[in-house]
Amino acid sequence: VAPVIGFSVTERAVSLEEVRDADEVFLTGTAAEIIGVSCIDGQDVGCGKVGPTTARLNEEFRRRVRSDAPED
Repeated sequence: VAPVIGFSVTERAVSLEEVRDADEVFLTGTAAEIIGVSCIDGQDVGCGKVGPTTARLNEEFRRRVRSDAPED
């Protein structure tokens, strides 16, 4: 989804310190889908809320899931 909506993607190992210093953090997986992380070990990530990039990715993901879902 990310490249389709204009975000570049790079996979690489990151340190815990780099994650703590990030403006935004999210977790993703088959069951989890996209989950914004607002704090790590009691320390806020960015402004302590789900950020705009995470929100945009989640919005586009949900839109695509709804459009591909079979009708009941």
